[in-house]
Amino acid sequence: NVSRQSTIVAARRYDTDPPKAPASIDVNYDSTRHIVLLSWDRSSDNTLRGVVVFRSIGADGKFAQKSRLLQATVFTDGDVKKGQKYYYRLRAYDTSGNYSDFSEPIVITAGRTR
Repeated sequence: NVSRQSTIVAARRYDTDPPKAPASIDVNYDSTRHIVLLSWDRSSDNTLRGVVVFRSIGADGKFAQKSRLLQATVFTDGDVKKGQKYYYRLRAYDTSGNYSDFSEPIVITAGRTR
């Protein structure tokens, strides 16, 4: 006894590889506009969906999400107070829902240029 052939099933490998964390992050304080500017290198990963910026005002590591998913390689933080120290970390997300490790923390004191 031989059955009829089954219907064709399409399959693809599911991407479980996380993207790399953003690199070469630069942070500066713009004293004219009183904002913190972050920028980073564009990833060569063609599955990258974007980057999210996280911020903390303490070195204790309690970071809160500060941006939406960004496709640009810059972020402007206008919610800063002169003299306050800020810590930033970035995380990359890809089109399969994977996310990178956090970048190393970047520290800046608003009101001081680097």
